[in-house]
Amino acid sequence: MEDDFDSYNEENEHQASLNRFEKMLELNQQYFFDVTEYEAVIDHYLENNLSEKAQEAIKISLLQHPSATVLHLKKAQLLSGLHQPNKALEILNRIEKIELFNQDIHLVKAAIYSQLRAHNKAIESYNKAFKLVAEKSEKVNIKIHIAFEYENLNQFDKAIDIL
Repeated sequence: MEDDFDSYNEENEHQASLNRFEKMLELNQQYFFDVTEYEAVIDHYLENNLSEKAQEAIKISLLQHPSATVLHLKKAQLLSGLHQPNKALEILNRIEKIELFNQDIHLVKAAIYSQLRAHNKAIESYNKAFKLVAEKSEKVNIKIHIAFEYENLNQFDKAIDIL
């Protein structure tokens, strides 16, 4: 029950941040948002395929928080979705040097390498993420992705073994 309440509050906070952000744009003003608020706004736009709004939110967020790696990660995700994988990889390689133990960086890199059909690099990135993930369900998902990459390499025995 308490989890439901926390989830409800979080959704309300995200919606409030989104409303405030859109009001800021409408009024052509500058408001302060913390990194978490920007992350929620950007996620909303990315999840709803509103890439122009996501791009604008990322641009503004990085002006306020230029060293926030999570915002750079969001930019890389956006660039990947806009079919600019090399630019996305440049960002990911840069922030990986700062946050060596961020599994999300490795997961995004793996997805990009998979798009580029660089399946061995994708497997390498998935394996790095796998070592950093604690939750069992996430480990299972990563194993499925690794198996898929082995399938793409026609290494079906390895795909089966990983599962």
